[in-house]
Amino acid sequence: MKKIIFLLIIIIMLLPLLPACGGEKGSEPDNNVIEPDGGKNNGVAENTEMPEENISTGYTDDLGEFDFDGYEFSMLTRLNPRYTSPINIEEEIGEVLNDAIYRRSRNLEERFNFTFTEQLHTVDSGESKAKKSILAGDNEFDLITLHISVTFPMAQEGMLHPVSDLPYIDLNKPYWNQQLNSDLSIVGKQFFAFGAHDLSSYDFTRMMLFNKAMLHDYGMDNPYELVRSGKWTFDKFGEMSKTAVTDMDGNGIMDKNDRFGFLAADNQVLPNLWISGGARSIKKDNNGVPYSAMADEQFTTVFNKIYEITWDNNSWYGPGPGDMDGTFENMFESGQGLFLDTTFYFIHSLRGMETDFGILPYPKYTETQETYLSRIEGAASAVVPITADAKSLERTSVILEALACESQNRVIPAYYDIALSVRATRDEESSEMLDIIFANRVFDFGDGLWFGDIRNGIFHAMFKANNRDIVSKLERLESLIQKLSNNAVEAFEQLK
Repeated sequence: MKKIIFLLIIIIMLLPLLPACGGEKGSEPDNNVIEPDGGKNNGVAENTEMPEENISTGYTDDLGEFDFDGYEFSMLTRLNPRYTSPINIEEEIGEVLNDAIYRRSRNLEERFNFTFTEQLHTVDSGESKAKKSILAGDNEFDLITLHISVTFPMAQEGMLHPVSDLPYIDLNKPYWNQQLNSDLSIVGKQFFAFGAHDLSSYDFTRMMLFNKAMLHDYGMDNPYELVRSGKWTFDKFGEMSKTAVTDMDGNGIMDKNDRFGFLAADNQVLPNLWISGGARSIKKDNNGVPYSAMADEQFTTVFNKIYEITWDNNSWYGPGPGDMDGTFENMFESGQGLFLDTTFYFIHSLRGMETDFGILPYPKYTETQETYLSRIEGAASAVVPITADAKSLERTSVILEALACESQNRVIPAYYDIALSVRATRDEESSEMLDIIFANRVFDFGDGLWFGDIRNGIFHAMFKANNRDIVSKLERLESLIQKLSNNAVEAFEQLK
């Protein structure tokens, strides 16, 4: 009996130390080590063993108490093989990210007395289902998650509530991304907001991996130190990439059997580097109106420099959309690339690589550039249908705010663990690089939103053909962007 009383006293003493958003306390510790195997569970990257749970204690949502009386909170969510899709997970399966999402959902359900229900869909069926539901006014879904290229025109058509309609959302909280949310506003209207619950905005963040053994063999500078000192620049990246180029089979032809400095799909190179170099294809004026920035000296200078450090030194290899078929990952794994372009989501696909590798942000244009900037290729946004009434908006805003906070405390630490558990990335430097990468993410409309017209419609073909005559494209580009901007501004100004 004394032992039982002693244990109860210890538990009571520890309870105040256990973290949760809004003052809720709880913990389910596990004492294993992560071993990622790169599988997927409905779009969630798998890990074969659970580590001791890593939870932050620094974030609170200040929401207070709400009771939603067992309400079924219905979500329509896009399932995508390139990012972590589900918002809700229905069972623990011993995998770090899966189980962190599961625990987050159960904590929120218990806290506010409601349950999550979620329909997963493909992009086409999801868009159709969402629009049909909204036009019918049936209030079938409380929250809809689709790619921003789909939800943006839905907002223009008056189908969605802006974030300002959600009374308990506080975008100044640290679990909401102020930079991205500012990037996505139009004429001061904020229809979309990315927070810690939205893992697609992390998964779609592009970064570089580097081969540590190759770096050592060539006697190159430590890239971590270059990043810290502000000397990780276009020129340094180009110099190191060129050094690694090797005709491995000696046939005088550089192809997929040889070694390159930089492996990246040809539609990714330009936007990755123009964004990291501080340029934007589209900017916004003081009134929040988008305009073409591709005639600016900054853009054209960075644009031409990209060709110099890839095409002109023959260091780049990447014909076709290889980031989807595994071509570049396989080459990198076999020692045929010093640097690899990838997203956070696909780092775990290199679990079998025997050679050590590390994580880096994309380089700055010059040392005078203030920060390292990382590109978000795209993202799925969680939006609220216009059919939601005042009571629904209150409930949805409470759940969404708490979801973002609880994700920052519980899911993001698990998310980091997945990348840092892959062979040889478990080091303080890689964790430090991830902090830099995620702290300065950029969304460019010409890349992540209107990509069909601009990034893939014009720039992909240009880079693939080594065509740098941007001047000849400007008239068409500026006319196109003006039309897209006018349509968006006119629509958003008419909305409340």
